[in-house]
Amino acid sequence: MKSSSGTSQDPDKIGQRFGFGENWFDFARRVDESRIDRAIEGIRRLLDPEILTGSTFLDIGAGA
Repeated sequence: MKSSSGTSQDPDKIGQRFGFGENWFDFARRVDESRIDRAIEGIRRLLDPEILTGSTFLDIGAGA
């Protein structure tokens, strides 16, 4: 990565990257039943509940 002055900088040293899996580990520590219940309720508000009956759901995400 180049700075505006044209010198190379290591993104890990300037705080622009997480260590591998670090952001997910932090997220996983904060997930609890309440957050899961709110996520399920949010999906139900977006979709017809009859569509969800007997279905599975895969969130592939789009990054952090």
